[in-house]
Amino acid sequence: MLTLEIILTLAILAGAVALFISERLRMDLVALLTLCALALAGLVTPEQAVAGFSNGAVIVMWTMFIISAGLARTGLAGVLGKFILRLGGHHKTRLMLILMIVAAALSSVMNNLGVVALLLPVALDVARRSHHSPSRFLIPLSYASLLGGMLTLIGTPPNLIANDALQAAGGTPLGLFDFAPLGLALTAAGLLYFAVLGRHLLPRRDPARDLDQPDRLQEASFGLEERLFVVQLPPDSPLAGKTMAESHLGSALGINVVAVLRADDVTLAPDPHLRLERADRLLVTGRADRLQELKQGTQLQVEESGFVPEHLTGGDVQLAEVTFAPQSPMLGQTLGDLDFRRRYGANVLAVWRAATPIRTNLHSLALHEGDVLLVQTTTGRLEALRQNPEFFVSEARSTQLYRLDERLMLVRVPADSSLAGKTLAESRLADGFGFSALTILRGEDTLPMPGPEEVLQAGDRVVVAARPEDLDAFRGLQGLEVDTRHTPSFAEMQSDQVGLIPVVLSPQSRLNGKTLRQAHFREKYGLSVLAIWRAGRPYRFNLRDMDIRFGDALLVYGPRARLKVLASEPDFLVLSEEIKDAPRRKKAHWAAGILLGMVVIVVLGWLPITIAALLAATLMILSGAVTMDEAYRAIDWRSIFLVAAMLPLGAAMQTSGADFWLAAGVAALIQPLDLLLQLGALFLAIVVASQFIPNAVLVLLMMPLALGVGRQFGLPPQALTLLVAAAASCSFITPISHPGNVLVMGPGGYRMSDYLKVGLPLTLVLLVVTVLTITGLYG
Repeated sequence: MLTLEIILTLAILAGAVALFISERLRMDLVALLTLCALALAGLVTPEQAVAGFSNGAVIVMWTMFIISAGLARTGLAGVLGKFILRLGGHHKTRLMLILMIVAAALSSVMNNLGVVALLLPVALDVARRSHHSPSRFLIPLSYASLLGGMLTLIGTPPNLIANDALQAAGGTPLGLFDFAPLGLALTAAGLLYFAVLGRHLLPRRDPARDLDQPDRLQEASFGLEERLFVVQLPPDSPLAGKTMAESHLGSALGINVVAVLRADDVTLAPDPHLRLERADRLLVTGRADRLQELKQGTQLQVEESGFVPEHLTGGDVQLAEVTFAPQSPMLGQTLGDLDFRRRYGANVLAVWRAATPIRTNLHSLALHEGDVLLVQTTTGRLEALRQNPEFFVSEARSTQLYRLDERLMLVRVPADSSLAGKTLAESRLADGFGFSALTILRGEDTLPMPGPEEVLQAGDRVVVAARPEDLDAFRGLQGLEVDTRHTPSFAEMQSDQVGLIPVVLSPQSRLNGKTLRQAHFREKYGLSVLAIWRAGRPYRFNLRDMDIRFGDALLVYGPRARLKVLASEPDFLVLSEEIKDAPRRKKAHWAAGILLGMVVIVVLGWLPITIAALLAATLMILSGAVTMDEAYRAIDWRSIFLVAAMLPLGAAMQTSGADFWLAAGVAALIQPLDLLLQLGALFLAIVVASQFIPNAVLVLLMMPLALGVGRQFGLPPQALTLLVAAAASCSFITPISHPGNVLVMGPGGYRMSDYLKVGLPLTLVLLVVTVLTITGLYG
């Protein structure tokens, strides 16, 4: 019978699934919303709502992150790399299979995403030393880590969650190695598949081939040589005497300066504070046509009559002064960090601080208590600022107080300017040259606060906020000449002090979705990103405004000392073993002993797995294998909150009867089928859903349903538990179905179609193996 409780539970379930698939909100936030909805609807008690955070499966999950980090930091990767090369030699198939066996074995006792992160640099190093493409190894690596997770109870979160649901439903829980028979069968089937068929379906791509062999660098698929050229400063260049940062070379032209060539002196990876000199030759990567376009005609002319304050207002646009409330969280942040213009619809023209106006570098100015912001905004936006408790708004004092005439100027767009016909965003006046357009004077019309989509027209006069030195830099860029003489190769631009390495975002990175500019990459690390490999193709132009995502491979260039600093950052995973910090090899025996001790304790039944894992994680920290800070960083808190907050939904499905209602419906659909087809249909449904829903969440949702179906047909609950866990781990068809697949996408140069081509046949093979093994064990 369909009760109100069942309807509410299914409605919340449907809403959560829709949000997971749409990706409009973060997965962990969706989980927290689901938890709150269940509690507010009275479907779970307050105690049940928060019980997930003390759940045994959740505790084992985060402790395994720490244990995995301890094994990784003690030099396990280097030892495994030598082992794989020694056994595999240069034989491609043998190397692939050995790498898969190692990955599967590690995944039985480590978090499988941690295994991929650990072995990714090893696989790339093996590929380089054996002269094979990394694309022949990385998908097998990711898939093997998923298969190996099925070998033990602690191998992967779906196992732990499925077992916890089994125990909550009153079934006898599975032991540490009760997953092994099925796990061994699946792993063996996966190895056989890749040995016979899968290896022929893998692509032959290498986005960063031979990066450590400079003489062959031009063959790399990043195609850097195609975008390498030399520009020269003329003897009278206004850029002479300016620093690299002040020249706007990168922001205006979208290029990276690889080296400064002066007579017999070459400065590799020049610092942003290096001052340019007359006749300097700059080796750059980018598009030469951008420079040629800038040189065509006169881009802007400064009006002699200059700017008058009335140009800033008109219509519903006015000036006002804004101060911050005491203790405002905005204090200490920059206007750039706050994205003030886009967020509040107001241009900040100047800041009054300590009886002095500040009119330059406002974007990066840290705000202080007592600062007064002179803003240009619309009446509606100004009213919104007045209603915001973070601000105090008052009428603007005289603009002469702020001496705006020293910073604002009036420029004209001539008829032959290449800017005519472009939007303000396309012109890059603000982002590229530091010119912020405040008002456009078009004939008799005044257009204050033009939006980025406003199209410039020949004859427009534009009030811009700019410094005279920015205008000099603009003229200097127009005077640059492309030098068609000998262009040095990129191989010549590396040395013992300067190098080039590929990196990817780490699984715990906070930079996913941010641009390099928002991450302050250049300022923070003093390194240049020369190319980004994404979905099977390289991007080499205007990279600082391109958002970086999980799966991207970034080609980073700069001083090796700074590359080592980057390697220590938790946001990045450096794909070169030689650049990483030296592992704590003296602690390796402690890490191995702690892991072995935990396994023995659990097998002998001396302690519950929750306490044993917690003890092992604590000992990893006490032994020095991993520090406390590293332990915190190693935990994927998003996954922990996701699982802990979704656990109450499983409880609500059981207490409301929604699991029984759904199970009865599914049982009626598959009842005409025989046992093998019934299990196969359930397996296939879970596999399809796992391509869109996180596998940990999917197990939480499917376990009550699967156990209900099992009761309808008299199947042992342990058999259904194994089937659900195995199906949820078969995340092979798309890269987004598992973070490990995303992690190898950039370094392997894979496309979406590669996962489908390799993963779909493997999934069908594993479906057959799973069904036959389970019926053999429990039939």
